Amino acid sequence: VRHLRVFGIMKGIISTRGDWDTGSSTRNHGVEIPGGIFTDTADCERLIRIMLQLPTLRDFTWGLREQIPSKVLRILHESSPLIRLHMPLFCLKSLIVSPNDPIRIDPHELELATSPCLHSLGQIDMQDAQRQGLVDYNASAVFEVVAGAAPNLREVDICINPVGPPSGGEWLSGTIWKDASRSASHLEHLSVSTSHHLARSTALLDADRMGSLEKLRSMMNFSLLRTLRIGDMLSASHVRWLTEECQFPSLDSLGLDLWDVYNAHEMEIRLNNFLLSLPPLRSLTLRGRYFPSTLPLVLGNSGRTLRRLYLSMPGQYEVGGANSDPDLWAFADAELIRTIQRKAPSIEYLALCIQRSSGDAKEVAIYRELGKLTSLRHLYLSVFHSMDYLWMGLYGEQYQLASESFMAESVDLVISLAVDEALVKSIFDTISSAKSPHAAPLQILEYRVDALEAECGFCSDHYWIKLLAYVARSFDCTRNLRDDSTQQCSIEEYQEGWYDDRSRLEKDDAFHKWVDEYCMPVLQKVWPGVEGRDWMKKWHSFPLSA
Repeated sequence: VRHLRVFGIMKGIISTRGDWDTGSSTRNHGVEIPGGIFTDTADCERLIRIMLQLPTLRDFTWGLREQIPSKVLRILHESSPLIRLHMPLFCLKSLIVSPNDPIRIDPHELELATSPCLHSLGQIDMQDAQRQGLVDYNASAVFEVVAGAAPNLREVDICINPVGPPSGGEWLSGTIWKDASRSASHLEHLSVSTSHHLARSTALLDADRMGSLEKLRSMMNFSLLRTLRIGDMLSASHVRWLTEECQFPSLDSLGLDLWDVYNAHEMEIRLNNFLLSLPPLRSLTLRGRYFPSTLPLVLGNSGRTLRRLYLSMPGQYEVGGANSDPDLWAFADAELIRTIQRKAPSIEYLALCIQRSSGDAKEVAIYRELGKLTSLRHLYLSVFHSMDYLWMGLYGEQYQLASESFMAESVDLVISLAVDEALVKSIFDTISSAKSPHAAPLQILEYRVDALEAECGFCSDHYWIKLLAYVARSFDCTRNLRDDSTQQCSIEEYQEGWYDDRSRLEKDDAFHKWVDEYCMPVLQKVWPGVEGRDWMKKWHSFPLSA
């Protein structure tokens, strides 16, 4: 056992430090222990006994909100070689105080913040502190920890406010580390965001969005970074700052959250210039807006080294539609995937956005081309539909859905978004069967119908969206590991919590009255013979074109 993880009820919704995409994951050599209340001496002693029985232990994750016990920290400090400590919920509790109280850090927490064992940390978002009238100084402390107070810190995932707490006393530099004015950071992996802590006007929010990164740049050496993830919604001016004011000669993994939907042309130029300034990347994640010109550029610069390419598209797709050129939105087609085949033959993880088109030959061609990616093992498809069809009936008279003018569009939309287990299994089979005999088998397919996300699915105010959400389902497919069934898969629905929403919708008399009055002709065109509420039991997807 090389990695011991202790988690509480937060497990599953927090990131696990120590498993960065560095090519040397310890995931297959770990053991997880369910968390308890470790203020109990007996529980703490039991944990220590387990640790002492693991002579090959090299990594220890403390994933509980309560502070790591001093006895456990002492065991880590006495290990040889030093066991690496990962704290995804890092928080110095003594730095959350009343506004009038002085700042005094607990000796045990000071020892933790400066520990030579501390290898990675993720910061808790302590928004409850402000609601309780308390002041949280953890953001200021984390800057000093990152700057070098923890000498062996290599991985950081933080969401902090660069301007400090809104009230309370002034943070004195050197509280954590006496040499805070001098950077001794050796950080290699940095994930940073600030927007969750800022609740001011849009102008100030945009101005402060990069504040944490700018402050960190003055406290650490960016040239050592191998991984950079920026979770804030970046504008074109932010990307320009990254290009002109920073240098990343060691970077091989990049993640950006792009935002500037109203300044698309400048963003395209700035983003492409920034990507060209980087060394060849092994991993690239772009969330938000990216452009048709971006991917060819990335493939030209990093194609031979790329192992992971994640291109997703959140709600800005719909929100920005009326304010931007829809031709700038990048959806994958068969030709784009052929380009990936030629220029990035080693891609193992790929996430793309596609538009469903009722399973026609054009859509099937996309799946078959994906199967020709010889190294591809993990595929994430974010599924959309043409905007012109998606919002029919929301902003006009509802009877238009079934009118002569809009019937065809409404039917096409329902057929495209009706996704069930049989369809996703067929898509998995189509991709897998296109694999050559010596290609890496497709291990995982994550099929996500994201077309309704901007309107909140079942939480929408529009019955039309709720109806579509009822049939637009997402699934996870995992390859059968039996060597005589390599192209078969097990399949599970994603977000099982929707079951409750569906149950409530099935009992909603007002919804069914609306369906009967405005939408039943559409449903009867899609699934002939349905009447009343029985479409909810008789609906199904439609097979892919042969």
